Amino acid sequence: MQTVRQYIRYFGCSILWMLLTTHAHTQVEQNRATHWYFGNQKGFDFSSGEPRQVEHSEIDAVESCCSMSDLNGNLLFYTNGGGREDGESFGGIWNSDHELMEGGDLGTTLGGGQSGFQGCLTVPKPANPDLYYLFTVDHIETLAFKDSQFPTGKGLNYLEIDVAANDGKGKVQNGETLINPCFEYISGTLHGNCTDYWVIAQTSHHYIERSADVADTFYVFQITEDGIQAPVKVPMIEGQPDFRDEYGPMKISPDGKRIICGLFMYDFDNLTGNIHNPTPLRPFIQDPTSSLAFSPNGNFLYNFQLNSLSDTTTSFAYTAYQYDLGASPIDESEIILGEVFLSLTSRGRVGTPQIAPDGKIYTPFWMGNPFKKIAVTRLDFPDKKGEAAAFTFDVEELSEGMNERFLRFGNFMDYIFIEKEEKTFQEQSIPLNINCEDQSEVILKGPPNQSTYVWSENGITDTLAVTESGKYWVNYAEGCAEGADTFLLTIFNSQFDVSLPEDIVFLCENERKMLRPDNLGNKPLSWQDGTTSLEYEVDQAGVYSFVAEEGLCKASDSVEVVVLETPVLELGRDTIICNRNSFSLTTEFSPYNWYEWQDGRQTNSIEVTVAGEYELTVGNDCGEVNDQIKVENCPDCELYIPNIFSPNGDNQNDQFKAYVNSQCNLSNFRMQIMDKWGNGMTELNSLKESWDGSHQQQRSLEGVYWYVASYTIIWPDGRQESKVQSGEVTLVR
Repeated sequence: MQTVRQYIRYFGCSILWMLLTTHAHTQVEQNRATHWYFGNQKGFDFSSGEPRQVEHSEIDAVESCCSMSDLNGNLLFYTNGGGREDGESFGGIWNSDHELMEGGDLGTTLGGGQSGFQGCLTVPKPANPDLYYLFTVDHIETLAFKDSQFPTGKGLNYLEIDVAANDGKGKVQNGETLINPCFEYISGTLHGNCTDYWVIAQTSHHYIERSADVADTFYVFQITEDGIQAPVKVPMIEGQPDFRDEYGPMKISPDGKRIICGLFMYDFDNLTGNIHNPTPLRPFIQDPTSSLAFSPNGNFLYNFQLNSLSDTTTSFAYTAYQYDLGASPIDESEIILGEVFLSLTSRGRVGTPQIAPDGKIYTPFWMGNPFKKIAVTRLDFPDKKGEAAAFTFDVEELSEGMNERFLRFGNFMDYIFIEKEEKTFQEQSIPLNINCEDQSEVILKGPPNQSTYVWSENGITDTLAVTESGKYWVNYAEGCAEGADTFLLTIFNSQFDVSLPEDIVFLCENERKMLRPDNLGNKPLSWQDGTTSLEYEVDQAGVYSFVAEEGLCKASDSVEVVVLETPVLELGRDTIICNRNSFSLTTEFSPYNWYEWQDGRQTNSIEVTVAGEYELTVGNDCGEVNDQIKVENCPDCELYIPNIFSPNGDNQNDQFKAYVNSQCNLSNFRMQIMDKWGNGMTELNSLKESWDGSHQQQRSLEGVYWYVASYTIIWPDGRQESKVQSGEVTLVR
């Protein structure tokens, strides 16, 4: 099974890519923004789901700040992007222990500037979870420094960070300048292939020439597993009365379809990197885009603005606006979400709104100049329209004092905040039961409004025509969100029914039979081996089936053919039954045979408990057979031993011996004879042996003698039984 994009671009890679990219880009990417570090040793930790203030950072930044966490939300590093050449602040890259990384001391000349509006941007290197690119741009203040060693600024630079180096403490390595001049602004988003990234910067000639006639350019870099590729160059809008209308901060919508720069909104092609179709935001937005933000679902644009009231300079209104980007024209959809009236000695500055991992939008507000404090405003439900978005002013106070002023929370790629419920599709199974009547095909439909489809039957549109029952699947995608549906299709028939006369057919050996369906009419049919004849001859055991068709309608039936053999029966030899024991008389069972014993019982097995004559008859359609067995009672097999004998030579009862029933089979016979004091007189080891009443060739005295006889009985059924008999015998003369 292939993913949609692979089918379109590569035609043959496995579904593993889809699973990996869907997991990474829709489920855990927002964890990269778990930790925010900004301002003067300030920060937020979203590990608990809500922002918790932290104050253990080393950062010093009025504007430029970036932080990066891994996909599990663990802090990797943070930076202010660079320092000031005048030595008032220094740049650094700090690891999760809040220590400068190896190579992370940027000083005043490396990287960019800590006052850059979007002074830094961090991008993971595709296919390598341990490497990150840190892009930096200079702040405009560099041009104001007398005798600066950077007459056109430090430009756009990148540094490569290996977070696994030094036992996880990280290391800064490699790097170079990509564009010069380049000031203040840089942004990024996910590539349309959902693996690579785009980084967008501006040539910034306006900051040097400050002329509406100067042609400026977007530089759009693709970041792949092979590194930073040569940029796509896209001209910016020219000839604006105020160059800031066409040049300024950049915001890319989370879905990667729109980009705002200055006071123009463009369409962005995240497959090619092309920026086109500019739409002016004036007159409904007057200032440059420092306080603009997209909603996570990309449907709304927000503007947070501080407006002077009447002709005073101490009375202001902080206002939150919402615009529906699906409206035409956009400005007519304006909704004021909230307005807060303030009394300030001077205007102050609204900072840059930032989407957070909790789905809310937070904005820093620099209240007054002289500085009063940093207040934080919050939009709770930015994907909802109107008052449901829930705007709140001053939800958190972060700092007081002139040295703690700042305007940015960070510069994240906002694609990581795409709302999962709306952008991630779950696989589902869809059972379909379709009556075949009056249909030549069944149309399966994928979900609407997807950009690409791939079906199990090689279709690439939103529908698939099928004519067979079965399991079908479709993979689909919209942006970087992918899903799959499985259709379990059953086409049933109410137009006709055909069947075989019997469910089971019995044949005897060497017998043949013709199978023929009923109610077939002129409908074509096909047997299990592809034969299409009306009749089908069988002579072997097995299951035989056919299918009849008429358009989409199908009917089928099957029959089991059983080849019977004449039963074979052997109950065994005649036997005996002893000591009230029992045993079974049985023969192999077959569901196709009948059984009958002499007493009418109809089972293949009976329990024998008494002597008698037993007979079983077994039969089926191909013949019958019977057998008999005689069962007799067990004979008396104990020894007969006389209790007196007279060895006087008159040939009458002269010998003492043991006797046994002639039906009995004995073995291991032994009989010991002793006098009354236990002295052994003799030992007999066979039933044929006897004692003549002498001991050591001397006649024994008259009197009573003792004997002990042991022996083994071997019964006719093969069973063996050991016995011992003892008693006394009187010798007389």
